[in-house]
Formats: sequence, C-alpha cells, structure tokens
Amino acid sequence: MNLEIQDIITLNDGNEYQIISKTEHEGLTYYYLTDMNDLDNIKFVFENENKLTEIDEPDVISALLPKLYDKIKDRI
Repeated sequence: MNLEIQDIITLNDGNEYQIISKTEHEGLTYYYLTDMNDLDNIKFVFENENKLTEIDEPDVISALLPKLYDKIKDRI
C-alpha cells in the first residue's frame, strides 16, 4: 500500500476517512484517520498484508500518539 498523509480512503463501514498522520512502530505502519463527515469519528489502523486493521488497545494508541503528532506538528 502506498498511503500518504491527506489521502482519502473508504473503509469497510462505507465512510470516507482522511489520513491525518502515519508512523512506523515495531515494524508496522500505523495511520490516524478522521471521518470526513464526522470529525469525532477517528480510527487508528495498521497496515498488514495490504489490509488495514483497526486497533483499539489503549497501550498501543498511547505509544503511537507522540509519534503521530511528531509527523504532523509542523502542519498544525
């Protein structure tokens, strides 16, 4: 997959999401997504074998947040 920050993708729920940030962590690529129609609907996903898998483990998300922020802090 060749997804970049600001790309718009459609997930299995039928909603369009914009990639807000992306980072590498423990050999995987993670993305922070925001629903284009509901900014309160955010998702954290990782790329695995050309598929995006949602994560909801608080420990993993906590480890990712500083890295995801570093990737976009100059754009905010």
